[in-house]
Amino acid sequence: MDPLQLILARYFNIWNFACAIRDEETAVAAAKAWLLIPARTPRCPICRGNMSREPKLSYKLKYRLRCWRCAWEGRPSIRSPLKNTFFERSHVSVLDTLRLMLHFLRKDKVSQAAIDVGVTKKTAIQTYHYFRELCEVAEAHDRELLGGNTDIVEIDETHLFTRKYHRGRLLRRQTWTFGCLSRLTK
Repeated sequence: MDPLQLILARYFNIWNFACAIRDEETAVAAAKAWLLIPARTPRCPICRGNMSREPKLSYKLKYRLRCWRCAWEGRPSIRSPLKNTFFERSHVSVLDTLRLMLHFLRKDKVSQAAIDVGVTKKTAIQTYHYFRELCEVAEAHDRELLGGNTDIVEIDETHLFTRKYHRGRLLRRQTWTFGCLSRLTK
């Protein structure tokens, strides 16, 4: 299954993900399709020339980028293909990172995600922390104000923790519910 079609599928779940992305190569292809890793080879930051792939099995993507023009002139320009990406400083494979991301989006516990993916709990905690930071940055970037000069938005909250008139079920933990209402848009 095409990785882009996988994420656009109506019933996207962990089983479809596990069937479609089984190994590191398909995980890298999926990350490129989802624009987490650039698909094009970037230009050299020094001379703006084309960089070429230099195979090296010890790297995460099995290659690194080198500008041969700069190397010929005595200024070696070597760059990782993961530079300025989501996976730049990660020591976890792309496949394990995508699996941890799936567990994070499913709101699984860190310990369960660490067991399922096969990484240490400390690694899972650090990856979850990084995902939370990314969510905060994305939320701050895409923040849109509610209401305006002519549109007044009413905000109401309720605290649910006990039964009223001995009706309904008991809640195990206290829950706050917030709501917004605009009189213009209804």
